[in-house]
Amino acid sequence: MTHETIFDDNRNVDFGSFDLEFRRNLRLLTMFVQERGGIPLVTTSRYHGIDLGGWLNDLRRNPHHLSPGQRCALRSIPGVTLSPTDNLPREITTPEDRAYLWNRLKLWSENPAKDPVIQRQLEAMRRARLRRLRKSATTPRQSHPESEPEKPTRPLSPLLKED
Repeated sequence: MTHETIFDDNRNVDFGSFDLEFRRNLRLLTMFVQERGGIPLVTTSRYHGIDLGGWLNDLRRNPHHLSPGQRCALRSIPGVTLSPTDNLPREITTPEDRAYLWNRLKLWSENPAKDPVIQRQLEAMRRARLRRLRKSATTPRQSHPESEPEKPTRPLSPLLKED
């Protein structure tokens, strides 16, 4: 019997698609956990001008405001739980999934362009651009008269002929 994890559909979540405030706070929360080794408490003083403990507490009170991708991003941070059901056996989260998303989140917080999802998107854009360039190189251009095939000319009307 295989168990689905909450992360199955969100391993490819694009952290950059979240709203600006959430992205900023997620990046700061990631930096906070990396620096201090734990999550901020509600009473923690401000971190880079943001009350991360209060923000996280608000999210715990209103988890229904979060998208599934936002929930997975937050839950991948070591120590972050949004509700008591996060740790129930019916909702399985494997350490591999959490570790994968946590490593992605750290890369993203340092430099969003290093995130594997963004790298795949950029690579797909590069491949599409190359395909377009190759296609335009193989199709004959219509702007060069020497490359155009001879068109049959219609006889000129006698009314249009000059005397």
